[in-house]
Amino acid sequence: MGAVLVNLIAGCASPDDEPTRTAESSSSARAFESDEEALAAATEAFADYQDTSDAILADSGDRPERLLRVATKDVYEIQLEGYEQIAADGFHSVGHSKFDTVSLQSANLFGGVGAVVIYLCADISGTDIRDQKNRSVVRAGRLERWPLQLTFDYVDSRLLLSDQSDWSGDDFC
Repeated sequence: MGAVLVNLIAGCASPDDEPTRTAESSSSARAFESDEEALAAATEAFADYQDTSDAILADSGDRPERLLRVATKDVYEIQLEGYEQIAADGFHSVGHSKFDTVSLQSANLFGGVGAVVIYLCADISGTDIRDQKNRSVVRAGRLERWPLQLTFDYVDSRLLLSDQSDWSGDDFC
């Protein structure tokens, strides 16, 4: 499961709308005019991803295919396991995850696979997982803030989350 979903749970688009997923890279057309533009696009793309994931979790894992609007199929398939577990357990989330301390690791201004890689601090302190009686199922001491490395592919003129992993270097959060 993805790092954010694992930590959220551990503490306890319709398919027709899916765009064709072909990574773009052109030797003449730029996807981004600058590193700053690439960082801003990745930050916005992750905010969209996080909002979508929060909505799926709030809906008890219902309609997880919505994630395909903001992530690659590989990320979707990894996250699907967590959404299915939430649904099977009859759980749902409340609150909203957030992030901060965003920095650029690399950017290919021409797009393509792995076009933008960023670091950020994920924060799920404002979220909870609840059972059918609306009781929290989050364990005390759940990790609520940690560093992530995120990779985005430039697909159909936009960024899709293609990989997320816990950052194993110094904790900058």
